[in-house]
Amino acid sequence: MKKIVPKDWHTIITTGFCGGLTTFSSFAQGITVLFMDGQVWIGIVYILADMICGLFAVYAGLFLVLGKDYAKELLK
Repeated sequence: MKKIVPKDWHTIITTGFCGGLTTFSSFAQGITVLFMDGQVWIGIVYILADMICGLFAVYAGLFLVLGKDYAKELLK
């Protein structure tokens, strides 16, 4: 059977996939605890802050890697 992913990449892909799952699980668990404790507004603020910070991190990464001209085009 032909392998799609080279053997050298198995560890990298597995680590990235599992890391993504654990990060999301931790985020969801934290939100669930806040909601169950009746701290709904704090949970909503946490969700929004996480999304905004994530988008900012993507923008900052694009700016650092591709330069300011690309980042300006992204904001148009």
